[in-house]
Amino acid sequence: MDTDDTSCHNLGEAALSAVNWSDVDVYAYYNADCQSGLPGQSGDTYFVLGSLHSARFAAPVLSYRVVRNG
Repeated sequence: MDTDDTSCHNLGEAALSAVNWSDVDVYAYYNADCQSGLPGQSGDTYFVLGSLHSARFAAPVLSYRVVRNG
């Protein structure tokens, strides 16, 4: 993952968990193209994987975006 690239990235395979060992946050989306909402639905739901954290997602994640802190 390029932590300087803040564009949306669709995953080749759905992710059920992730580890973030960087100094950025990763916004994980349950829909492609970084569209918020629950899987297959619109809405404002997404998962924020903070710096130096790991997570198991409630549903498969299909896309993500890097968000720089500060």
